[in-house]
Amino acid sequence: MIKINLVPQELLDRERQQQRSIQLVMVGILVAVMVVGITYVHWRTLRMANLDLAMANKEYNDKWADVGSKLDAKRAAVAALQTRLGVITDLLKSRAVYPHFMADMAHAMPSDIWVTGITTSGGANIVKVSAQAMSSTAPGITHWIRIMQKPGEFGSFSDPAISAIGASDDPAGNGGKQYAFTRGAILAHVTTHGMHHRAQCLNMLRHIGVSPLPLSSVLEWMRTVDGAER
Repeated sequence: MIKINLVPQELLDRERQQQRSIQLVMVGILVAVMVVGITYVHWRTLRMANLDLAMANKEYNDKWADVGSKLDAKRAAVAALQTRLGVITDLLKSRAVYPHFMADMAHAMPSDIWVTGITTSGGANIVKVSAQAMSSTAPGITHWIRIMQKPGEFGSFSDPAISAIGASDDPAGNGGKQYAFTRGAILAHVTTHGMHHRAQCLNMLRHIGVSPLPLSSVLEWMRTVDGAER
């Protein structure tokens, strides 16, 4: 059997060349797709690793911050406890001195003075007393201050704040103030306050044309009663 090729050799060579070119292009595309796929997998793996690292760093920092805040709170609690223990220790050390001091202070206090408030503090051998007191007489306060200022009696003595008026919160809880005055101030108020109202009444009578005006002073009343002036 005889096989005769009727296609020219040039066409056959050209066809083979085209097929090779197509095959090379397909191989190039396949290689490019593989490279892109591998690159994407590596990029995604790197991105996930970075995210995991960021989360791990955040958890680490949060845990250490929480540990640091708890440690600071513990240190503050320990410092507060040490301060309280120091105060209790000082009070226990000064307990032996405190009764003698208060007995001497009560013995030196005049009978017309009464204490309304007292606070104490001190260390092992020192007692500091801040007292609020009231007196019915000014000489009683002066006498007490002189006793307290005697050298060697009660140590150092600060100059007291003395006022003729005592103020305190309203015990009824109405938000007001309750005042305490000396006996002399109350007597002066009782004997002079009426003149204020008499002057107001005389002024009103003068404005409405009353004449003569009624007597208003104590001396005028006495002259009328005694018959010196009719």
